[in-house]
Amino acid sequence: MYSENGSEKIHYMVGQRILEKRRELGYTGFQLAQLLGVSQQQISRYERGKIKIDLFHLFKLAFLMGTPIDWFLEDISSQLSENGRLDDSQ
Repeated sequence: MYSENGSEKIHYMVGQRILEKRRELGYTGFQLAQLLGVSQQQISRYERGKIKIDLFHLFKLAFLMGTPIDWFLEDISSQLSENGRLDDSQ
């Protein structure tokens, strides 16, 4: 399901954190899209890991949601194996 280097899994994991925080704050995908200046479809693609979110938008999203940017990246480093690949078993 994921690419060999794990980049697709990283995009998926970050997307799931975006979804989690959006729901926690009570935003719809449309509302978040308006705040971020992107389409609702783009928010949906971020959340599903279908496209990667660039650093500018991730920083802006973190600011708008009042969340430290590293919160969106939690759990990723804990899944890196010694060779730098993501452990798909988690």
